[in-house]
Amino acid sequence: MSDLRAAFDALDVDDQRILRVLSVICEPIARDRLRQILDVLKWRDQAGAPLSQRVDEGLYQRLVGAGQIEAERQTLACYRDLREPLTRATVADGTFESIVAAAERVIPVFPAPRATWVVPSPERRLRLVRIALHAGREAEVLRMFILSDQVSPSGLSAGHVMPLTQILTGSTDLAWLDGLDPRLKIAGLVPPLRVAAQDLDDRTDAYRLMERLLSPLAASHPEAADALAEQRLHRGQLDDVWPLLEGRRDPAALIRLGWLQFLLGNYQQSLDSFDAAQQTIRKATRKRKVYLPGIPGALFLLTRLRRGERDDFEFVQQQVAFCLRADITDPIEPVYRLLGELAAILAGQRRVDECAWLQQRLGLRGAFVLLFQSLVLHWLGERPAPEGIEALAGWAAKAHQAGFLWYAHEATALLNVFGFEGERPPLGEPPGGLVLMTDLLARKATWEI
Repeated sequence: MSDLRAAFDALDVDDQRILRVLSVICEPIARDRLRQILDVLKWRDQAGAPLSQRVDEGLYQRLVGAGQIEAERQTLACYRDLREPLTRATVADGTFESIVAAAERVIPVFPAPRATWVVPSPERRLRLVRIALHAGREAEVLRMFILSDQVSPSGLSAGHVMPLTQILTGSTDLAWLDGLDPRLKIAGLVPPLRVAAQDLDDRTDAYRLMERLLSPLAASHPEAADALAEQRLHRGQLDDVWPLLEGRRDPAALIRLGWLQFLLGNYQQSLDSFDAAQQTIRKATRKRKVYLPGIPGALFLLTRLRRGERDDFEFVQQQVAFCLRADITDPIEPVYRLLGELAAILAGQRRVDECAWLQQRLGLRGAFVLLFQSLVLHWLGERPAPEGIEALAGWAAKAHQAGFLWYAHEATALLNVFGFEGERPPLGEPPGGLVLMTDLLARKATWEI
Protein backbone atom coordinates (compact mmCIF):
# COMPACT_ATOMS: atom_id res chain seq x y z
CA MET A 1 0.00 0.00 0.00
CA SER A 2 2.85 2.41 0.79
CA ASP A 3 4.34 1.81 -2.67
CA LEU A 4 0.98 2.52 -4.31
CA ARG A 5 0.58 5.71 -2.33
CA ALA A 6 4.09 6.82 -3.22
CA ALA A 7 3.34 6.19 -6.91
CA PHE A 8 0.13 8.22 -6.58
CA ASP A 9 1.99 11.11 -4.94
CA ALA A 10 4.47 11.07 -7.84
CA LEU A 11 1.71 11.76 -10.38
CA ASP A 12 1.00 15.33 -11.41
CA VAL A 13 -1.94 17.09 -9.80
CA ASP A 14 -4.30 16.69 -12.77
CA ASP A 15 -3.74 12.94 -13.02
CA GLN A 16 -4.40 12.68 -9.27
CA ARG A 17 -7.71 14.54 -9.66
CA ILE A 18 -8.80 12.16 -12.44
CA LEU A 19 -7.82 9.16 -10.33
CA ARG A 20 -9.91 10.45 -7.42
CA VAL A 21 -12.90 10.66 -9.76
CA LEU A 22 -12.27 7.04 -10.78
CA SER A 23 -12.11 6.04 -7.12
CA VAL A 24 -15.60 7.41 -6.50
CA ILE A 25 -17.03 5.79 -9.64
CA CYS A 26 -15.27 2.54 -8.57
CA GLU A 27 -16.45 0.47 -11.53
CA PRO A 28 -14.60 -0.01 -14.85
CA ILE A 29 -15.46 2.85 -17.18
CA ALA A 30 -14.74 3.62 -20.84
CA ARG A 31 -12.65 6.68 -21.66
CA ASP A 32 -15.46 8.53 -23.43
CA ARG A 33 -17.71 8.10 -20.38
CA LEU A 34 -14.98 9.44 -18.11
CA ARG A 35 -14.57 12.45 -20.41
CA GLN A 36 -18.32 13.09 -20.20
CA ILE A 37 -18.23 12.97 -16.38
CA LEU A 38 -15.33 15.43 -16.27
CA ASP A 39 -17.19 17.71 -18.67
CA VAL A 40 -20.26 17.63 -16.41
CA LEU A 41 -17.98 18.60 -13.52
CA LYS A 42 -16.51 21.44 -15.68
CA TRP A 43 -13.09 20.81 -14.19
CA ARG A 44 -10.03 22.31 -15.84
CA ASP A 45 -6.39 21.35 -15.70
CA GLN A 46 -3.54 23.54 -14.44
CA ALA A 47 -3.17 25.09 -17.88
CA GLY A 48 -6.84 26.10 -17.96
CA ALA A 49 -7.92 23.49 -20.56
CA PRO A 50 -10.85 21.12 -19.92
CA LEU A 51 -9.57 18.28 -17.74
CA SER A 52 -11.41 15.80 -19.96
CA GLN A 53 -8.82 16.43 -22.69
CA ARG A 54 -6.22 14.61 -20.60
CA VAL A 55 -8.17 11.35 -20.88
CA ASP A 56 -6.20 9.73 -23.69
CA GLU A 57 -3.82 6.85 -24.33
CA GLY A 58 -1.06 8.73 -22.55
CA LEU A 59 -3.09 8.94 -19.33
CA TYR A 60 -3.99 5.26 -19.61
CA GLN A 61 -0.35 4.25 -20.00
CA ARG A 62 0.80 6.51 -17.14
CA LEU A 63 -1.77 5.13 -14.71
CA VAL A 64 -1.18 1.53 -15.72
CA GLY A 65 2.59 2.00 -15.43
CA ALA A 66 2.19 3.49 -11.95
CA GLY A 67 -0.05 0.61 -10.86
CA GLN A 68 -2.93 2.99 -10.15
CA ILE A 69 -5.62 1.39 -12.30
CA GLU A 70 -6.73 -2.11 -13.14
CA ALA A 71 -6.21 -2.57 -16.87
CA GLU A 72 -9.12 -4.49 -18.34
CA ARG A 73 -10.36 -4.24 -21.94
CA GLN A 74 -9.01 -0.69 -22.22
CA THR A 75 -11.38 0.53 -19.49
CA LEU A 76 -10.23 2.51 -16.46
CA ALA A 77 -10.89 1.45 -12.87
CA CYS A 78 -9.07 2.73 -9.80
CA TYR A 79 -6.92 0.02 -8.22
CA ARG A 80 -8.91 -1.45 -5.36
CA ASP A 81 -6.27 -0.84 -2.67
CA LEU A 82 -6.35 2.89 -3.49
CA ARG A 83 -10.11 3.21 -3.90
CA GLU A 84 -11.14 3.91 -0.31
CA PRO A 85 -8.32 6.31 0.68
CA LEU A 86 -8.80 8.39 -2.47
CA THR A 87 -12.57 8.49 -2.02
CA ARG A 88 -12.17 9.66 1.57
CA ALA A 89 -9.94 12.43 0.18
CA THR A 90 -12.84 13.62 -1.99
CA VAL A 91 -15.10 13.64 1.06
CA ALA A 92 -12.51 15.73 2.89
CA ASP A 93 -12.06 18.27 0.07
CA GLY A 94 -15.80 18.57 -0.61
CA THR A 95 -15.85 17.16 -4.15
CA PHE A 96 -17.45 13.79 -3.35
CA GLU A 97 -21.09 14.78 -3.83
CA SER A 98 -20.42 16.61 -7.11
CA ILE A 99 -18.53 13.59 -8.50
CA VAL A 100 -21.38 11.29 -7.50
CA ALA A 101 -23.92 13.57 -9.17
CA ALA A 102 -21.89 13.85 -12.37
CA ALA A 103 -21.35 10.08 -12.56
CA GLU A 104 -25.07 9.49 -12.00
CA ARG A 105 -25.91 11.71 -14.99
CA VAL A 106 -23.58 9.79 -17.30
CA ILE A 107 -23.73 6.23 -15.94
CA PRO A 108 -26.68 5.99 -13.54
CA VAL A 109 -26.68 3.12 -11.08
CA PHE A 110 -30.21 2.25 -12.20
CA PRO A 111 -30.73 3.33 -15.83
CA ALA A 112 -34.26 4.58 -16.54
CA PRO A 113 -36.73 3.08 -17.09
CA ARG A 114 -35.81 0.60 -14.38
CA ALA A 115 -37.48 -2.81 -14.51
CA THR A 116 -38.35 -4.15 -11.08
CA TRP A 117 -36.63 -7.46 -11.76
CA VAL A 118 -33.29 -5.92 -12.74
CA VAL A 119 -30.54 -6.77 -10.23
CA PRO A 120 -27.48 -4.49 -10.24
CA SER A 121 -24.14 -6.05 -11.11
CA PRO A 122 -21.63 -6.60 -8.26
CA GLU A 123 -19.77 -3.47 -9.40
CA ARG A 124 -22.95 -1.36 -9.40
CA ARG A 125 -23.99 -2.75 -6.02
CA LEU A 126 -20.59 -1.86 -4.57
CA ARG A 127 -20.93 1.64 -6.02
CA LEU A 128 -24.39 2.01 -4.50
CA VAL A 129 -23.18 0.98 -1.04
CA ARG A 130 -20.09 3.19 -1.23
CA ILE A 131 -22.07 6.28 -2.22
CA ALA A 132 -24.44 5.88 0.71
CA LEU A 133 -21.75 4.99 3.24
CA HIS A 134 -19.28 7.74 2.34
CA ALA A 135 -22.15 10.23 2.24
CA GLY A 136 -22.98 9.30 5.83
CA ARG A 137 -26.33 7.66 5.05
CA GLU A 138 -25.77 4.67 7.33
CA ALA A 139 -29.47 3.98 7.83
CA GLU A 140 -29.77 3.47 4.07
CA VAL A 141 -26.86 1.02 4.10
CA LEU A 142 -28.45 -0.90 6.97
CA ARG A 143 -31.61 -1.26 4.90
CA MET A 144 -29.60 -2.50 1.91
CA PHE A 145 -28.33 -5.40 4.00
CA ILE A 146 -31.67 -5.94 5.73
CA LEU A 147 -30.13 -5.11 9.07
CA SER A 148 -32.53 -4.39 11.89
CA ASP A 149 -32.90 -5.20 15.56
CA GLN A 150 -34.46 -8.53 14.51
CA VAL A 151 -31.64 -9.57 12.15
CA SER A 152 -28.27 -10.81 13.36
CA PRO A 153 -25.51 -8.95 11.48
CA SER A 154 -22.99 -11.72 12.17
CA GLY A 155 -25.37 -14.31 10.73
CA LEU A 156 -25.48 -12.83 7.22
CA SER A 157 -23.66 -14.64 4.43
CA ALA A 158 -20.20 -13.47 3.43
CA GLY A 159 -21.37 -13.07 -0.16
CA HIS A 160 -24.27 -10.83 0.85
CA VAL A 161 -22.05 -8.40 2.77
CA MET A 162 -19.10 -8.49 0.34
CA PRO A 163 -19.47 -4.82 -0.75
CA LEU A 164 -19.43 -3.71 2.87
CA THR A 165 -16.41 -5.93 3.58
CA GLN A 166 -14.51 -4.44 0.64
CA ILE A 167 -15.14 -0.92 1.90
CA LEU A 168 -14.15 -1.62 5.51
CA THR A 169 -11.01 -3.59 4.70
CA GLY A 170 -9.93 -1.14 2.00
CA SER A 171 -10.18 1.99 4.12
CA THR A 172 -7.24 3.55 5.93
CA ASP A 173 -9.37 6.18 7.68
CA LEU A 174 -9.53 4.56 11.10
CA ALA A 175 -11.30 7.51 12.70
CA TRP A 176 -14.11 7.19 10.15
CA LEU A 177 -14.30 3.42 10.64
CA ASP A 178 -14.45 3.81 14.42
CA GLY A 179 -17.49 6.06 14.05
CA LEU A 180 -19.56 3.71 11.90
CA ASP A 181 -22.68 1.99 13.24
CA PRO A 182 -21.58 -1.14 15.19
CA ARG A 183 -23.95 -3.31 13.16
CA LEU A 184 -22.16 -2.32 9.96
CA LYS A 185 -18.78 -3.19 11.45
CA ILE A 186 -20.02 -6.55 12.69
CA ALA A 187 -21.79 -7.38 9.43
CA GLY A 188 -18.84 -6.38 7.26
CA LEU A 189 -16.16 -8.28 9.18
CA VAL A 190 -17.61 -11.27 11.01
CA PRO A 191 -19.13 -13.36 8.15
CA PRO A 192 -16.08 -13.22 5.84
CA LEU A 193 -13.67 -13.97 8.67
CA ARG A 194 -15.79 -16.91 9.78
CA VAL A 195 -15.55 -18.33 6.25
CA ALA A 196 -11.81 -17.62 6.21
CA ALA A 197 -11.39 -19.66 9.40
CA GLN A 198 -13.30 -22.59 7.91
CA ASP A 199 -11.26 -22.48 4.70
CA LEU A 200 -7.97 -21.48 6.40
CA ASP A 201 -7.67 -18.44 4.14
CA ASP A 202 -5.14 -15.80 5.11
CA ARG A 203 -7.11 -12.67 6.06
CA THR A 204 -4.60 -11.37 8.60
CA ASP A 205 -5.18 -7.70 7.80
CA ALA A 206 -8.96 -8.12 8.07
CA TYR A 207 -8.51 -9.92 11.40
CA ARG A 208 -6.36 -7.09 12.75
CA LEU A 209 -9.07 -4.67 11.69
CA MET A 210 -11.68 -6.82 13.45
CA GLU A 211 -9.68 -6.71 16.67
CA ARG A 212 -9.31 -2.93 16.31
CA LEU A 213 -12.98 -2.22 15.57
CA LEU A 214 -14.83 -4.90 17.53
CA SER A 215 -12.80 -5.11 20.76
CA PRO A 216 -14.26 -1.81 22.05
CA LEU A 217 -17.73 -3.20 21.29
CA ALA A 218 -17.31 -6.52 23.09
CA ALA A 219 -18.80 -5.39 26.41
CA SER A 220 -21.92 -3.85 24.86
CA HIS A 221 -22.45 -6.07 21.79
CA PRO A 222 -22.39 -9.83 22.51
CA GLU A 223 -22.12 -10.60 18.79
CA ALA A 224 -18.82 -8.74 18.64
CA ALA A 225 -17.53 -10.64 21.68
CA ASP A 226 -18.65 -13.98 20.20
CA ALA A 227 -16.91 -13.26 16.89
CA LEU A 228 -13.68 -12.27 18.62
CA ALA A 229 -13.83 -15.39 20.81
CA GLU A 230 -14.33 -17.61 17.77
CA GLN A 231 -11.36 -16.11 15.94
CA ARG A 232 -9.13 -16.36 19.01
CA LEU A 233 -10.06 -20.02 19.47
CA HIS A 234 -9.08 -20.77 15.88
CA ARG A 235 -5.84 -18.84 16.33
CA GLY A 236 -4.85 -20.52 19.58
CA GLN A 237 -5.18 -17.37 21.69
CA LEU A 238 -6.90 -19.29 24.47
CA ASP A 239 -5.99 -16.95 27.34
CA ASP A 240 -7.84 -14.12 25.57
CA VAL A 241 -11.15 -15.95 25.16
CA TRP A 242 -12.48 -16.20 28.71
CA PRO A 243 -12.68 -12.40 29.33
CA LEU A 244 -15.07 -12.16 26.35
CA LEU A 245 -17.46 -14.76 27.79
CA GLU A 246 -17.21 -14.18 31.53
CA GLY A 247 -20.54 -13.71 33.29
CA ARG A 248 -22.71 -14.72 30.32
CA ARG A 249 -25.08 -17.69 30.18
CA ASP A 250 -26.68 -17.17 26.77
CA PRO A 251 -26.38 -20.03 24.24
CA ALA A 252 -23.78 -18.31 22.04
CA ALA A 253 -21.47 -17.71 25.00
CA LEU A 254 -22.03 -21.22 26.40
CA ILE A 255 -21.18 -22.77 23.03
CA ARG A 256 -17.91 -20.87 22.81
CA LEU A 257 -17.15 -21.63 26.44
CA GLY A 258 -17.66 -25.32 25.68
CA TRP A 259 -15.30 -24.95 22.72
CA LEU A 260 -12.67 -23.28 24.95
CA GLN A 261 -12.96 -25.95 27.65
CA PHE A 262 -12.60 -28.65 24.99
CA LEU A 263 -9.35 -27.16 23.69
CA LEU A 264 -8.08 -26.92 27.27
CA GLY A 265 -8.80 -30.61 27.80
CA ASN A 266 -11.58 -29.99 30.36
CA TYR A 267 -13.97 -32.38 28.66
CA GLN A 268 -16.60 -32.71 31.39
CA GLN A 269 -16.84 -28.94 31.74
CA SER A 270 -17.03 -28.67 27.97
CA LEU A 271 -19.86 -31.21 27.88
CA ASP A 272 -21.72 -29.34 30.63
CA SER A 273 -21.48 -26.05 28.73
CA PHE A 274 -22.66 -27.57 25.46
CA ASP A 275 -25.52 -29.35 27.23
CA ALA A 276 -26.58 -26.10 28.89
CA ALA A 277 -26.51 -24.27 25.55
CA GLN A 278 -28.64 -26.91 23.89
CA GLN A 279 -31.18 -26.97 26.72
CA THR A 280 -31.43 -23.16 26.63
CA ILE A 281 -32.06 -23.22 22.87
CA ARG A 282 -34.73 -25.89 23.28
CA LYS A 283 -36.56 -23.83 25.88
CA ALA A 284 -36.34 -20.65 23.83
CA THR A 285 -37.46 -22.25 20.55
CA ARG A 286 -39.78 -24.91 22.04
CA LYS A 287 -38.20 -27.41 19.67
CA ARG A 288 -36.98 -30.83 20.69
CA LYS A 289 -34.96 -31.62 17.57
CA VAL A 290 -32.10 -29.20 18.11
CA TYR A 291 -28.44 -29.69 17.27
CA LEU A 292 -25.44 -27.39 17.68
CA PRO A 293 -24.07 -26.54 14.22
CA GLY A 294 -20.54 -26.16 12.97
CA ILE A 295 -17.24 -26.97 14.64
CA PRO A 296 -18.41 -26.51 18.25
CA GLY A 297 -21.29 -28.91 17.55
CA ALA A 298 -18.80 -31.53 16.34
CA LEU A 299 -16.74 -31.04 19.49
CA PHE A 300 -19.92 -31.47 21.55
CA LEU A 301 -20.45 -34.88 19.96
CA LEU A 302 -16.83 -35.81 20.64
CA THR A 303 -17.30 -35.10 24.36
CA ARG A 304 -20.18 -37.59 24.29
CA LEU A 305 -18.16 -40.18 22.40
CA ARG A 306 -15.28 -39.77 24.81
CA ARG A 307 -17.57 -40.51 27.75
CA GLY A 308 -18.62 -43.54 25.78
CA GLU A 309 -21.85 -44.72 27.40
CA ARG A 310 -24.49 -46.42 25.26
CA ASP A 311 -26.81 -43.42 25.64
CA ASP A 312 -24.02 -41.23 24.32
CA PHE A 313 -23.70 -43.29 21.12
CA GLU A 314 -27.44 -43.05 20.57
CA PHE A 315 -27.39 -39.31 21.29
CA VAL A 316 -24.65 -38.72 18.71
CA GLN A 317 -26.50 -40.67 16.01
CA GLN A 318 -29.67 -38.73 16.80
CA GLN A 319 -27.84 -35.40 16.56
CA VAL A 320 -26.33 -36.41 13.23
CA ALA A 321 -29.83 -37.18 11.94
CA PHE A 322 -31.01 -33.72 13.06
CA CYS A 323 -28.07 -32.13 11.26
CA LEU A 324 -28.78 -33.95 8.00
CA ARG A 325 -32.44 -32.88 8.10
CA ALA A 326 -31.71 -29.23 8.94
CA ASP A 327 -33.14 -26.55 6.67
CA ILE A 328 -29.67 -25.07 6.14
CA THR A 329 -26.83 -27.41 5.18
CA ASP A 330 -24.16 -27.38 7.87
CA PRO A 331 -20.82 -26.02 6.62
CA ILE A 332 -19.09 -29.17 7.90
CA GLU A 333 -21.92 -31.65 7.30
CA PRO A 334 -19.52 -34.48 6.24
CA VAL A 335 -17.92 -34.25 9.70
CA TYR A 336 -21.29 -35.12 11.26
CA ARG A 337 -21.62 -38.09 8.93
CA LEU A 338 -18.15 -39.25 9.98
CA LEU A 339 -19.02 -38.90 13.67
CA GLY A 340 -22.24 -40.81 13.10
CA GLU A 341 -20.24 -43.66 11.60
CA LEU A 342 -17.75 -43.49 14.48
CA ALA A 343 -20.60 -43.73 17.00
CA ALA A 344 -21.97 -46.80 15.19
CA ILE A 345 -18.53 -48.46 15.24
CA LEU A 346 -17.95 -47.69 18.92
CA ALA A 347 -21.41 -49.04 19.72
CA GLY A 348 -20.59 -52.29 17.92
CA GLN A 349 -23.20 -51.70 15.22
CA ARG A 350 -20.85 -51.47 12.23
CA ARG A 351 -17.38 -52.40 11.07
CA VAL A 352 -14.94 -49.86 9.66
CA ASP A 353 -15.16 -51.36 6.18
CA GLU A 354 -18.93 -50.81 6.22
CA CYS A 355 -18.63 -47.04 6.69
CA ALA A 356 -18.79 -45.21 3.37
CA TRP A 357 -17.65 -41.79 4.59
CA LEU A 358 -14.62 -43.17 6.38
CA GLN A 359 -13.54 -44.89 3.16
CA GLN A 360 -13.94 -41.83 0.94
CA ARG A 361 -11.08 -39.59 -0.11
CA LEU A 362 -12.12 -36.30 1.45
CA GLY A 363 -9.06 -34.14 0.84
CA LEU A 364 -11.06 -31.81 -1.41
CA ARG A 365 -14.10 -31.54 0.88
CA GLY A 366 -12.48 -28.95 3.13
CA ALA A 367 -9.80 -28.60 5.77
CA PHE A 368 -11.87 -29.63 8.78
CA VAL A 369 -13.54 -32.52 6.99
CA LEU A 370 -10.13 -34.05 6.25
CA LEU A 371 -8.86 -33.30 9.76
CA PHE A 372 -11.79 -35.06 11.43
CA GLN A 373 -11.65 -37.99 9.02
CA SER A 374 -7.95 -38.39 9.81
CA LEU A 375 -8.65 -38.20 13.54
CA VAL A 376 -11.43 -40.80 13.35
CA LEU A 377 -9.25 -43.18 11.37
CA HIS A 378 -6.41 -42.69 13.85
CA TRP A 379 -8.69 -43.39 16.82
CA LEU A 380 -9.79 -46.60 15.11
CA GLY A 381 -6.23 -47.73 14.49
CA GLU A 382 -6.41 -46.91 10.76
CA ARG A 383 -4.75 -44.27 8.58
CA PRO A 384 -5.78 -42.20 5.58
CA ALA A 385 -4.60 -42.98 2.07
CA PRO A 386 -1.18 -41.47 1.19
CA GLU A 387 -2.78 -38.68 -0.84
CA GLY A 388 -4.98 -37.86 2.16
CA ILE A 389 -1.92 -37.45 4.37
CA GLU A 390 -0.28 -35.26 1.72
CA ALA A 391 -3.43 -33.12 1.57
CA LEU A 392 -3.44 -32.84 5.37
CA ALA A 393 0.15 -31.57 5.25
CA GLY A 394 -0.94 -28.94 2.74
CA TRP A 395 -3.79 -27.79 4.98
CA ALA A 396 -1.42 -27.68 7.99
CA ALA A 397 0.97 -25.40 6.10
CA LYS A 398 -1.88 -23.19 4.96
CA ALA A 399 -3.27 -22.93 8.51
CA HIS A 400 0.13 -21.97 9.87
CA GLN A 401 0.60 -19.34 7.19
CA ALA A 402 -2.83 -17.84 7.92
CA GLY A 403 -2.37 -17.85 11.71
CA PHE A 404 -4.89 -20.60 12.55
CA LEU A 405 -2.68 -22.31 15.09
CA TRP A 406 -5.26 -24.68 16.54
CA TYR A 407 -5.74 -26.43 13.20
CA ALA A 408 -2.03 -26.27 12.38
CA HIS A 409 -1.10 -28.04 15.62
CA GLU A 410 -3.85 -30.66 15.37
CA ALA A 411 -2.94 -31.51 11.77
CA THR A 412 0.81 -31.57 12.47
CA ALA A 413 0.32 -33.88 15.45
CA LEU A 414 -1.52 -36.30 13.16
CA LEU A 415 1.23 -36.08 10.55
CA ASN A 416 3.70 -37.06 13.26
CA VAL A 417 1.54 -40.00 14.33
CA PHE A 418 1.24 -41.18 10.72
CA GLY A 419 5.02 -40.97 10.25
CA PHE A 420 4.78 -38.37 7.51
CA GLU A 421 8.25 -37.70 6.12
CA GLY A 422 7.47 -34.54 4.17
CA GLU A 423 7.74 -30.92 5.22
CA ARG A 424 5.80 -29.75 8.25
CA PRO A 425 5.15 -26.17 9.39
CA PRO A 426 7.69 -24.88 11.97
CA LEU A 427 5.25 -24.59 14.84
CA GLY A 428 7.13 -25.08 18.08
CA GLU A 429 5.15 -25.93 21.20
CA PRO A 430 1.33 -25.71 21.17
CA PRO A 431 -0.18 -22.50 22.59
CA GLY A 432 -0.43 -22.46 26.35
CA GLY A 433 -3.07 -24.86 27.65
CA LEU A 434 -3.98 -26.42 24.30
CA VAL A 435 -4.61 -30.17 24.57
CA LEU A 436 -4.55 -31.89 21.19
CA MET A 437 -7.15 -34.43 20.05
CA THR A 438 -4.83 -37.26 18.94
CA ASP A 439 -5.34 -39.14 22.23
CA LEU A 440 -8.96 -38.11 22.80
CA LEU A 441 -10.53 -41.50 22.03
CA ALA A 442 -9.46 -45.11 22.18
CA ARG A 443 -11.46 -47.93 20.66
CA LYS A 444 -13.16 -50.13 23.26
CA ALA A 445 -13.41 -53.88 23.12
CA THR A 446 -16.89 -55.21 22.32
CA TRP A 447 -17.39 -56.53 25.85
CA GLU A 448 -16.79 -53.03 27.29
CA ILE A 449 -19.68 -51.42 25.42
